[in-house]
Amino acid sequence: MKAEGIPSPELLFVTVNQDTKTVTMQWIFPEKEPVNGFAILRKIDKHPLAAPGSYQTIDFINDSLRRTYTDTSQIFGKTNPYLHPETYRILAYKVVGTDTLFSLPGEEHKSIFLTGLYKECDYAAGLQWNPYRAWGNNFSHYEIFCQSGGDTIFHKVKECKTLNDTSIIVGGIINFTPSRYYIKAVRKSGEVSFSNRIEITPISPNIPEYIQLDSLLVKETGQKEIFFHIPEHTDARYYTLYAEGTGGRFDSLQSLQVNGGEYYSFKNISGETNRSQRYYIAAKNNCPNTIKHSDTVASIVLHTPPETPEEIFLQWSSEGEFTDYRIYKTENEAKKYIATSFANEYHYHLSNGNHIENTEIQCMQIAGQKDNFYSYSNIVCPVRDYICRFPNAFNPNSEIDENRVFLPKIRFVSDFIMQIYTEFGALIFESTDIHQAWDGRLPNGKEAPRGAYLYWVSFKDTRGKLFRKKGTVVLLR
Repeated sequence: MKAEGIPSPELLFVTVNQDTKTVTMQWIFPEKEPVNGFAILRKIDKHPLAAPGSYQTIDFINDSLRRTYTDTSQIFGKTNPYLHPETYRILAYKVVGTDTLFSLPGEEHKSIFLTGLYKECDYAAGLQWNPYRAWGNNFSHYEIFCQSGGDTIFHKVKECKTLNDTSIIVGGIINFTPSRYYIKAVRKSGEVSFSNRIEITPISPNIPEYIQLDSLLVKETGQKEIFFHIPEHTDARYYTLYAEGTGGRFDSLQSLQVNGGEYYSFKNISGETNRSQRYYIAAKNNCPNTIKHSDTVASIVLHTPPETPEEIFLQWSSEGEFTDYRIYKTENEAKKYIATSFANEYHYHLSNGNHIENTEIQCMQIAGQKDNFYSYSNIVCPVRDYICRFPNAFNPNSEIDENRVFLPKIRFVSDFIMQIYTEFGALIFESTDIHQAWDGRLPNGKEAPRGAYLYWVSFKDTRGKLFRKKGTVVLLR
C-alpha cells in the first residue's frame, strides 16, 4: 500500500554498462528515514503477463543503505539496452506489522539508446539517440566518443549543448573500416549516463567495373537510341545519359533505373539532327553522385547527297574517333555491306557499275566502329532522276557488241516492262528485266526480217511516278 509519510527515492541516473550490456542506476534517499529497502520498477513494453507500457516490479533490495543497482533480473524478460532504451523508476518500502508500505515512485529515467548508419552521401556516420530528459534544467551536455580503425581508445569527437540536440554527423569515416561510437550525457552536478555502443562499417555500393556502350542508332525520325550493358553484380541502380551541347558542356538528357546487370537502352533521345553529338553514361549512387562513367561516343550524321544521275557522293560528319566507317545499303531491316572508308575520310563515291543499282531507291547508312562499339548514322535515300535512252537501230551482225541487240539505257526505275511489236501489231518480245535485250529474233527463235519495229516501255521512277514510252527501232542485217 502507498504511504504518504515515506519520501520517494531520487534517481540520479541510469546508465548502460557497456561491458555487461546491462543497466546500472544510482539514487539518493535520506539515510535517517526508517525503511526496509527499495523496489525497482521497469517499464515493460512487451510481455504476456504485463500490459504494454506498464511499470512492473522486477526486484526488491532489502537493504535500506544501498544506493546502486544493476538490472540482471529475468522477471518480465532480461533487460537489453542494446536493442531499445530501458525506463526505470524506484520506490522505497517499509514493513509495518503485516503490512508493506510503499512510497510514491520517483521520477522516471530512461537509458540512452544510440542508433547510427553510414551516410553514403556525406562519407560520414549519422548518429541519433533519445534525449536524457530526467535531468531537466540540470542537464549540461552530450559528449560523442569514437574509436576508429585499429585504435584501442575512444576519443571525444563532438559535443552537443542542448537537451534535444540528439543527432549529429561524424565525418572522417574510412571505407570498409569499422568505427565504434557511444554517447555520454553529463549533468551539471557531474553525474553521467552512457549509451550503448554501436559499430558502423561503411561499405560503399559495389561500383560497376564498366559501363559498356554497345551501339548508337539514329532513327528515321532523327531521334537516337543508345544501347549499353553493365556487369551482373553491381549495386548501382541509377544511370544518366549526358549529351554535349553548345560550348562543349555536357547536359543530362535522361535517367534510367535498372535492376541488375543486364542490357539496357536510352530511347527516343532528342537532340541535334544536322550535326554529330557526343554522349556518355554515368552511374549514380543514391546521393546522387557520379561513381562511374562510360567512354564518350558520338553519333554519325549522313548528309543528303546532291542529285546526280551517274554517281552517289556520300558525305557524313562525326565527332567520334572511329577505326573506320562502313557503308551499307539498306532495304527494310536488312543491310548489305558495300565498302569501307578510312577513319579520317568522311566521304565516298558510289559510281556507275560500282554498287549503284539500276532500279529502286538507293538507301544508304554509315556505321562507325571503335573496339566493340558501333555508331549507326541516319538512313538517307537519295532521290535519283531516271535515265531512259533508246537506240534507233541495231544490227545483230555488228562488230560492236552493244550494237548487236536492242537494249535501252535505263536506270533508277522500278516496275519495268518492255514490249516489242511488229508493224502489224503482233507482240514478239516482252521483258521485265532492264538488263534483258531483244536480239532481233521472233518467239520461235527465227531471225526477224529487216525493218522497223515498235517498242513500248512502262516504268516508275524513284518517286513512284509512272511513265510510258513508245517509239520505233530499225532492225538491220
